[in-house]
Amino acid sequence: MKKTNILLLVLVLIIAGVVAYFLWPEGEEAVNENTNVNLNANRSVNPFINMSAEDEELFTEVSAPEAKEMLDNNPAIIVLDVSASYVKGHLVGAINYPVEDGSLEASLADLDKEATYLVYAYSDNASIAGAQILGQNDFTNVYRLEGNYPRWLDYAYPIEK
Repeated sequence: MKKTNILLLVLVLIIAGVVAYFLWPEGEEAVNENTNVNLNANRSVNPFINMSAEDEELFTEVSAPEAKEMLDNNPAIIVLDVSASYVKGHLVGAINYPVEDGSLEASLADLDKEATYLVYAYSDNASIAGAQILGQNDFTNVYRLEGNYPRWLDYAYPIEK
């Protein structure tokens, strides 16, 4: 009888782990009821988010190696960290305008619409929302870092704390 209980417990834990893996929000910036940003976005890593064809044209996704090359070749690129986790670590020279608290939207009038921006966060939800906000407000050169800050760390590229 004890073996049956142990096997049942192991099975329940495995199922719970699989469910949590697929349904748990990405990163600590998951969307909550206090977020007043349209997170209509779609990425293959998060099939629960939908993005319209118009939204797909608002920004360009780049891999970490592509972003690093862009930054190395063009120091004028403005790096925007749109997460609330900036103090935990960020790309070198990044400016922090969190999406969650409305800082990004509040800063739009102060940002150059013709400049080139690399947007990232700690999660897809925040970075996609940030890139969409810029694109929807007529910023023309917006790039989003695929995989965000965690992917940047995977390549051991430089950061600041």
